[in-house]
Amino acid sequence: MLLKRYFWISVSILLLSLSAGAIYPEWIRTPVAVTVNNLEGVVHEIDKDNLNFFLFVLLKNLSVALFVIFVWEIARFGNRLRRSLARVLPFKLVQQILSVPVERSAKFIPVVVLVVNGLIISGAVWYFSTEGIPASVSALGMLPHGIPELSALCLACGIGMSDMMAHDRARTFFRLVLPLFVVAAVLETWISPLVMAWMWAKTGL
Repeated sequence: MLLKRYFWISVSILLLSLSAGAIYPEWIRTPVAVTVNNLEGVVHEIDKDNLNFFLFVLLKNLSVALFVIFVWEIARFGNRLRRSLARVLPFKLVQQILSVPVERSAKFIPVVVLVVNGLIISGAVWYFSTEGIPASVSALGMLPHGIPELSALCLACGIGMSDMMAHDRARTFFRLVLPLFVVAAVLETWISPLVMAWMWAKTGL
């Protein structure tokens, strides 16, 4: 099955990115620190209400998933817009820039999303370890929601890399990707914090 093949390609890319982030954390030290600090600020603002946090996590994940799933459709729209602008804009340099087909790079966008996510996850574990939280605690704390969330992400990126028709993409999104992200958001909101608290108690943090 085509989707199954692209799913495992996505899993492989994600695992390679996780490994790269674990082996060479200095590559991403600064961007990860900035990202984690920004996310912590956002989370602290909305964490007073679990439902708001659940919606934040779910919508964040769905926005990325929908983007990579329908990246071809977005690219085709970009191509139509590019051609229209190239015809009406008088500047030759702008016309040359707009003459580059957008669709050629569409398949690479899911790959970029997987690589960035893998590096950020590894970098976040490293970052928390510098703050005194052992890597085992961070990793196990991410595990409950990480399994369905990363599975859904790999599915979404696999769909984005495949040649599936738009209606098949939409059907797969509603049947597989959306339910997995809902489960992941529930776990991240109500279960993962309990696991983290239990791990902290066990390690004496």
